[in-house]
Amino acid sequence: MTLVHALKRRDFATIHDPIRIHEVQCRSATHVKEHQLEYLIWQLVPGTWKRPAIQNDAVDAVRNDGRGDVRVQNKSAQLKPGRPGAKADLKKCAGKDDDGNQIHGPYGEGDNDEYIIGYYDEQRRFLHLWRFEEKVLIEKGYIGPNATESITVHAGTPNEPERGIRPLVREDYSNSTSWTRAHHTRHVVTDEMVDALNSGEYLEVLMEA
Repeated sequence: MTLVHALKRRDFATIHDPIRIHEVQCRSATHVKEHQLEYLIWQLVPGTWKRPAIQNDAVDAVRNDGRGDVRVQNKSAQLKPGRPGAKADLKKCAGKDDDGNQIHGPYGEGDNDEYIIGYYDEQRRFLHLWRFEEKVLIEKGYIGPNATESITVHAGTPNEPERGIRPLVREDYSNSTSWTRAHHTRHVVTDEMVDALNSGEYLEVLMEA
């Protein structure tokens, strides 16, 4: 059984490394998808990736782009059935309420330098990315104490639609998030990357960082 299958089945007996056992125990199938997306981002966005020195809910990873370290938060986007674009949450854990339930809130100014939203089209083997500097999201009202905690991102135009993601039609160009199209890029996921996802080797890359 591969590591990824063990993760999905929570079969701890097939994994002997204590770090991996901890990984299995703490992660659901949703987290598997999130880690797979993170692996693809690390492979396709230039730079040297590593975990932050201090683990917290605001910073996922640190990317050195040759000029210095960039604090990054990765977010997974989901398609909106029958509607254009893909939707991603932009919120972090913000403590617990009086009943002990986890509560969430928006990111604050200074939490990260860059936010990367990704959607992996497994059928077409494309990774769609939207990369935003923190200052852009602050200006648009997505970071701060009263910020909007989710964002719809868009790709393509009616003349050049992006396969797999429903584009805005021309009359929707006034859509409040049509500006996100300028931040979109599409990347080809290689056979080697797909093999790493299927075999579980992607986790080794993430855990070695």
